[in-house]
Amino acid sequence: MKQTSRNSPANRGTLQFGSFTLHVDDNDIALLKIDGPEKVNLISVGVLDDLSAVLDHLESRTDIKGLVLYSGKDSFIAGADIKDIVKAQQLDPQIAFAASQEGKAVFARLSALPFKSVAAIHGRCLGGGMELALACTYRLATDDESTLLGLPEVALGVIPGWGGTTRTGQIIGLENAAKLILDPMKPWAARKAWRLGLVSEVVPKEHLLARAVFMARRGYPGSYKPKAKERFQRFVFESFLGRAIFRVVARQQIQKKTGGKYPALFAALDVLLASFRLCPTRAAELESQTFANLCHTPESKEAVQTFLNRKTAAITKTAAGEYRAKDENEPKS
Repeated sequence: MKQTSRNSPANRGTLQFGSFTLHVDDNDIALLKIDGPEKVNLISVGVLDDLSAVLDHLESRTDIKGLVLYSGKDSFIAGADIKDIVKAQQLDPQIAFAASQEGKAVFARLSALPFKSVAAIHGRCLGGGMELALACTYRLATDDESTLLGLPEVALGVIPGWGGTTRTGQIIGLENAAKLILDPMKPWAARKAWRLGLVSEVVPKEHLLARAVFMARRGYPGSYKPKAKERFQRFVFESFLGRAIFRVVARQQIQKKTGGKYPALFAALDVLLASFRLCPTRAAELESQTFANLCHTPESKEAVQTFLNRKTAAITKTAAGEYRAKDENEPKS
C-alpha cells in the first residue's frame, strides 16, 4: 500500500475530488465536505466515482485518525439521482444489478476504513444519503426540524439498493427497520431516530461539526440505551419463530393497506427478513437482484414517471427565469 509521509505537504491543505472537498486538520481528522452542483446533494454514479477516489487517497495514508463527512448545503444528502434509476429502467436488469453492487462496494470501503467515521447530518438525509450514512461508524444529527432521516425507495417502486435494506435491520432491529423502510412517506425526526438507534447523538446545529470531530477522535457517542423490555422484544422478533410470525403479520398488513398493488413493499420485507438468515455477501446479492428486478416492473416505471411529472409541474416561469417550487413531501430515492 502506498504511504504518504506524515510531513508531506499533501497531508495538509485542501484536496478536491469532484463533489467532495477533503481537508485534514491539525489533529489528523479528515473533514470531507460534499457539495455537488445541484441545489441539493444527490448520490449519482459520478458522485460514487468521486467518493471512490477519496477512499483511494484515504486508504493510501497512515496518518489519518478519523473521518467526518458533512454537507456544504442546507441539507445533508436528499437521495439518489432519479436520472440514474430512469437509465436503469431502460437497460438490462443485470446492469442495474451491477450498479447496485458497485455502489455497495464503495460504501463497504467506507465502512472498512481503519478509523472511526462520522456522518454529520443536518437537513434531509434520505435514500442513498441515508445508505451512505449507515456505512459510517456513527451518525450525528441536529435537533433542527428540517433534519429528517429515511429510506423512501419503495415509493418509487424499488427497494434501497446500496445496503439500506440489509444494513438497517442489523443496526436498529427488524421491527424498527420495517417501520422505516415500509412507510416511505414518514421520515424520522432526529430525536425519534436517536431513540430507535438510527443516530448516535442529537446536537444543536451550531455544535454539529465540533462534536463530529470529537467523536471521530474519541468516540463516546451518547447513544440511546434500550430498556430491558425493548431488548427482549428485539430478541423475540429476530428469533427464527419471531421472524416467521413477523412475516405473516406484516404481509397481511401490507395486503390490507395496498391491496397487493405495490410489489416493492413485499420485496423489501422479504429482503429485510433474509438479511437475518443469510451471510452478508449473499444478502447483498439478494438486495441488488431484487432492486434490479423491481426497476423493470410497470409499478416502478409508473411511480418514477409520476415523480418526474410532479417535478416538472412544480417548475414555475418568472420574469427572472425558472425556479422550482419547494415540495417537502416529494419522495427521494
